[in-house]
Amino acid sequence: MKARVLTALVAALSLGGCIIYENPGHGGGGYTNPPASALPGDLTLSWSFGGRSCAQISEVRSVVVSIPGEGLENGGVYSCRSGGFDGIRLADFAPGFYSFSVRALGYANEELFSASGSFRIDGSVSVGVDLLPVFGPNSYAYVFWSLPGGQSCSQAGIETVVLSIDGGAFESHRCEDGMYQPGVRTPMLSAGRHSIEIWALDDWGYDWFFAQSELETWVAAPIAAEYSLRWSVGGVALAWQLTDGVFGESCYGAGIDTVYIDLEDMDGNLVFSGSSDMLPCDSGPALYVLAPGVYRVFISATGPWGALYESNPLNPPVVTVTAGVFPGELEARTVQLYAVY
Repeated sequence: MKARVLTALVAALSLGGCIIYENPGHGGGGYTNPPASALPGDLTLSWSFGGRSCAQISEVRSVVVSIPGEGLENGGVYSCRSGGFDGIRLADFAPGFYSFSVRALGYANEELFSASGSFRIDGSVSVGVDLLPVFGPNSYAYVFWSLPGGQSCSQAGIETVVLSIDGGAFESHRCEDGMYQPGVRTPMLSAGRHSIEIWALDDWGYDWFFAQSELETWVAAPIAAEYSLRWSVGGVALAWQLTDGVFGESCYGAGIDTVYIDLEDMDGNLVFSGSSDMLPCDSGPALYVLAPGVYRVFISATGPWGALYESNPLNPPVVTVTAGVFPGELEARTVQLYAVY
């Protein structure tokens, strides 16, 4: 099978500017026994991608044409646009019917679009084909983010940002890499609408900011999508007051030296898993960073001589944690601890 080879000619015929590919001899396609009236001819094949041109689909690096029975130069791999024309011209086909397939490849040789069809040679013919997106990972996007209040990563104490698409595995990125366009590149995705989840973490791996949203991608048209991260946590400040039921007491006067604090969310999950946070009785308000929500507070206090004080276990005080709100010591909620006799 003789390959169709590129000539040095620039077409000045029906399509000014397109590149002509010429076959020194007829290929093996077409009729087995062509009728005497059938004529050889040239094929002008033009393409588009979901109605868009090569200029509009910059992610298409090359177009691969396959015509069974015909040897095409360079394995049928062509530039998307040649001589100002979105397509190619192949010269000197034997008369007959031919089938063909066309694939558009990206810069990582990933297949982005494809189409197939057929044509008949009885003289020269022009064929236009509109390639459609292939199924599977055929798109990607760039993602960048901002932090509340215009904070930089260092100001917010954020080292790492992790993101997950469609509930998949989290990918880790330096916070700074996503603070400016174009941001960080996603893995290859099927074109369409996706869910995206982003969390900003400090050096210890604790989250402070997040976003849950959507990301839409298109074949060969990557976008840069920005997400404004919001607070994923809030604060609570807790103080305590010992009482015998009538009068307040000091830690020293009540013989108390240690306080134990735990909080329980509305699903019954304990913040400290039942081990409680242990603090000196006279240490002042305790400050905690928690996920937003409503929590029941349980505090008990003991001393070396067996004294015991505790908050109301049957009707525990309740605190609300609001995302991005961090009460200080002066705003602490005071919990009454009653002597247990």
